[in-house]
Amino acid sequence: MEFKEYMKKFNQIMEPYILPKPWSPVEEALYKPLNIFDVPKKEADEMRFKAMKYTFKHHYENNAFYQKFCKENNVTPDDIKSLDDLVKIPLLEDKFFKDYPAGNEFALWLANIFTGKLPNVVINKKNPSFEDVITAFNKAGLIISYSSGTSGRHTVIPRDKKTWMLSQYALAKSVVTMVYPFPYWKDNAYVQWLMSNPFKTNIFAGKIGEVLYHIVKNSDCAIDRQVTAELIRQAMTGGFKSKIIQMAMKRENKKTINKLVRWLKERDK
Repeated sequence: MEFKEYMKKFNQIMEPYILPKPWSPVEEALYKPLNIFDVPKKEADEMRFKAMKYTFKHHYENNAFYQKFCKENNVTPDDIKSLDDLVKIPLLEDKFFKDYPAGNEFALWLANIFTGKLPNVVINKKNPSFEDVITAFNKAGLIISYSSGTSGRHTVIPRDKKTWMLSQYALAKSVVTMVYPFPYWKDNAYVQWLMSNPFKTNIFAGKIGEVLYHIVKNSDCAIDRQVTAELIRQAMTGGFKSKIIQMAMKRENKKTINKLVRWLKERDK
């Protein structure tokens, strides 16, 4: 199968993830290239500039917190006139997304940094946990995910569903392009997601894998259990409880390895 037909098949399968036209510069940069790893430099630079300026303008106009931050740095969207100006765009340090309060204050922090119209978020607990707050936001229609927290704090970034769908499409398109000409749509195609079950975690590295279950019918995951921030925290904090969790995780790791070996043997028949 020619690559053009291969990607046409991909876009047919991914139709629910493709937003209707007219597309923004961001969406055009993602959807338009046939091969995202082989775009002429001039064309790539033009798409990159338009997409980044559009994104900057969007956040500047729809996020009061970020607009204030930009004004403190004396930069507005009108200052971005060429590729060389992109370095002027004010960026928040990664540690900002790790420096959040707890409980209901965490919910307020999320609400203040979110870009766009916030849905009605209901938190029923008086003293909600980190996971309680994130679950409440996700039930309201947002997608709040976080990093694994190996640095000691989880990086938390709120997204709306539209942005999340674009992220998933980008992942799927990248993977499918790299494995060409693998016929992932066929009934005898299998994929093992070497992460936690994307439907049982809010960790970004696991959750983003939801889209692979859409494009490959026979998809499985290495860790098929609920993985929460509290579980990770307890495993990393030390002490007796941490040792118990680490011992349990070692047993689970052995089970996972045995499961993967069986899976590979079955596929090798």
